[in-house]
This record gives sequence, C-alpha cells and structure tokens, in this order.
Amino acid sequence: MDNPNFWKLRNCLCEPIAEMYSAAELLSGAVDAILKGDLSLAESLIAAADMLELEQSCKTLRNVWDRSACNGILTGHEAKQP
Repeated sequence: MDNPNFWKLRNCLCEPIAEMYSAAELLSGAVDAILKGDLSLAESLIAAADMLELEQSCKTLRNVWDRSACNGILTGHEAKQP
C-alpha cells in the first residue's frame, strides 16, 4: 500500500463533496417550509436538492465500498463470489 494514511481511522471512504452540504441546506429549508405550510416552496427546494453530482458521488462511494468489501478490507473475510 503506497498511501501511509490508508489504514488510519476516518469517517467516510471518500471525502464529502460540496453539493452534499448544499443539498443539506436545501432540505433543511424544505423542512422549514413544510412546517410553515408552504408546500410549494418545500417541493421546489426538494427538487433543487436532487443533484446529479450527489448521485454520481453515491455511485463512486458504492464502487469503493464494493471493491473494498470484495478484497476483504472492510469485512475481514474473503468476499463470496456471486
């Protein structure tokens, strides 16, 4: 392993992307709008939070997870082949 930090504890396998924080703010605003009864605003904020970058980031994280699990890194066991 070339990266000396690979085995250090971390909160996530990948660094969070900026859009994650933007989406969290939008969804928080949507909750506030719902509590105020402004469902139209809530709907538009939820739609704005549905970002393609988040979907791509989740797919990347899934790929990292799958590779790690298949290599036994996360599970400590050899992965079963499908």
